[in-house]
Amino acid sequence: MKKTLLFLLSCLFLVLMSCSKDDDKDSEDGTTDTPQSTDGKVTFLKKYEVKSGIIKFTEYSDILDETTTYKVFFDEYGGKEVKYEYDAKGALTDITMEKGDGWYYQISIKNGGTKTSSPYADGTEMKFDLNWTEKQKTEYNFKMLSDTTIAGKVCKRYSMDASESISGIYAGYKGVTLYQKSISKGSFTFYVEAKAVSFEENVAINDTVWKLPANITITESKY
Repeated sequence: MKKTLLFLLSCLFLVLMSCSKDDDKDSEDGTTDTPQSTDGKVTFLKKYEVKSGIIKFTEYSDILDETTTYKVFFDEYGGKEVKYEYDAKGALTDITMEKGDGWYYQISIKNGGTKTSSPYADGTEMKFDLNWTEKQKTEYNFKMLSDTTIAGKVCKRYSMDASESISGIYAGYKGVTLYQKSISKGSFTFYVEAKAVSFEENVAINDTVWKLPANITITESKY
């Protein structure tokens, strides 16, 4: 069942990434995906209007009737980013990281990890982007919804359809996605909902969050 949920989220993520990259103009919220800085190893791409942040999310799946949590730390306007995922009991399960060393890491605490070459760093999380063309809006049934407040931030919000059976609702602030609800309307209906419960904006990020687990084997992946 968890594989089904991951497939649902992946479908929506791929559609949104495609829409974001089809047009390289500035988005309506002022963020861009243009190079901002480089340390000689990678070029950081500006994803958010916010320089750094710490966000805590809750994620609920109605089909599993389970609430899990994850934390996102970012710097360099989102080019440098890490996501720590925890199960319903609070145990760390997965880490996704782009820390600016030229690699993109995906780590399972139980099964080990992989790293993929990444010379252009744009973080781990989906950018909240309102820069949709009219063609894209029609194709994916894009609709602006009323503003909403999440984790103390007034957010823009929209809905879209990835297909006849998969749809989503998203809300964000200064390019940062603070809410996403992915809905499957196939043979049976279920949803996954992630919502920020706290957002510390423009704060110093402790160097320890970028350290890889010492006891995990990480292999290089070509994909």
